[in-house]
Amino acid sequence: MNILVNGESHAMSMHHRTFLTGTAAAIAAGAFSSPALAEDPNHALWQRDFRGASGLFGVLLKEVPKHVADTFLDALTLFGKGASFGGYESLAVPMNPTSSRTATAWPHRGPYVRIHVGLENPTDLIADLERAFACMHDAPRGRV
Repeated sequence: MNILVNGESHAMSMHHRTFLTGTAAAIAAGAFSSPALAEDPNHALWQRDFRGASGLFGVLLKEVPKHVADTFLDALTLFGKGASFGGYESLAVPMNPTSSRTATAWPHRGPYVRIHVGLENPTDLIADLERAFACMHDAPRGRV
């Protein structure tokens, strides 16, 4: 499936588009960071500079204690933990870009998770994320 940018067709696999649109509609625990999506604040830059998109995006979680964010990551069953080196697996890794940003300050206060969507069934991946968000929502907020 392609997405339209300024009337031009740009490549984004149906697999990744299904995942992003299905997940974005289903999750209210935070916000997505993917410039390929029209609602992303960096979409205009993406439109100017790119002709396609991959399955790499970020999830900006609401501000929660670290152990609550860890609950989310620990509850994922279909996503491996770690960075992608070009493989086909779906992966999730916590990130903190605060110290690596040099041009502008990182504006987000909550946890940030980078997600790489692999070749697994998008419906299964969305369900996995929904379960993980439910576990995070139900996690105790007090000290651990």
